[in-house]
Amino acid sequence: MVANAPILVNENVEEIPVLLDSGSDQSFVLEDYAEQTKMRILEKDVSLDVTGFGKNQISVTANRVEFEIILNSDTETTLRVEALTIPKITDLFNPIYLTQEDIDYLDAKNEKPINITKPETAVALIGCDAFWNLMTNEEKEQLPSGKFLISTHMGPVICGKNEKPHNAIHSLISRVTEKSERDFNEISLEEYFENSNIDKSRKQQNYCSPPVQKGTERKTSYQQRSSILPSKTKFSLKS
Repeated sequence: MVANAPILVNENVEEIPVLLDSGSDQSFVLEDYAEQTKMRILEKDVSLDVTGFGKNQISVTANRVEFEIILNSDTETTLRVEALTIPKITDLFNPIYLTQEDIDYLDAKNEKPINITKPETAVALIGCDAFWNLMTNEEKEQLPSGKFLISTHMGPVICGKNEKPHNAIHSLISRVTEKSERDFNEISLEEYFENSNIDKSRKQQNYCSPPVQKGTERKTSYQQRSSILPSKTKFSLKS
């Protein structure tokens, strides 16, 4: 799912496209954007092993920074996110295709999805360290086309399938599809939870699960962690 998220950085509010991914055990943000907005640096020169499929492993360094996501609530609360800076997160995403029936359904219910509405590249990736705190307990709604409307604390997002078969893995939670009049490259929430591109070589304790209760701060160990990122590149933190 790629959504437009309002974030708070140094008392400035901006809206950026974020990739929501429960399969990543950490969050990431583009290093250029972090520098441009002068995000607060929590830790410098974090060592990362970068492994491209079929390529040799190389080591890079990143900074651990923080920003806040503004939640869609009456209390105007925010969710603090710690993220590692990296040069690239994902390729270009196309906006989700909605049928006229979907549009009429959303208009009738006065729902305003926060999905991207034009081709975008993700500026940040929200991993499961923050992902579960963005989800609400509300039931999903099915649109006339079969896609689903999912409730988050930022606003509703739409997930669904392309009618044509997928032909390649595109990123953590989306796949490249044949270009047609119904361009769509995000999979359903059910498949999203089942098929998130987690590094299967990791030990079981590195898998993430929803917090017991909302607001509980997740304690994350960054030792021996790895995350599969788009463009078939694996980043793992060095001990």
